[in-house]
Amino acid sequence: MSFYRNKPLAMLLSIIMAGGTGAIVAENSSYMVYAEVSLPAPSNIEAVIGDKTVTLNWDSVDGSDAYRVYQYDEASQGYKALKTVTGESATISGLENGSVYRFKIATLTRYKSRYILNGISDPVKAAPSKGNKKEAQ
Repeated sequence: MSFYRNKPLAMLLSIIMAGGTGAIVAENSSYMVYAEVSLPAPSNIEAVIGDKTVTLNWDSVDGSDAYRVYQYDEASQGYKALKTVTGESATISGLENGSVYRFKIATLTRYKSRYILNGISDPVKAAPSKGNKKEAQ
């Protein structure tokens, strides 16, 4: 884990915008601390589709304290955090059968009371339908 302490906000934002994978872990009006961690993204992601649901399963990542599931949002044209889980599986319900959804999974590590974002997977596509079916991604 790398820490950038007491750095100007502009420098920290340039690290984040350049694809830095971390989080601001402390801040006040005069300084910020940015922690960068380099765990890989989850791999071997599998989507199991069901009636109005998608269950995502993936391999455990050593050192990860949790995982965050993101879903692509057409309105904002970006991914939005959907849920945080501590296991290697997440079920997303309330979906429309036949519609294609895109998800990403990120590894998280805990620092004090915050999670620090690590590697993020490539998108996984799944379209719910009646009857369960595995879709290897």
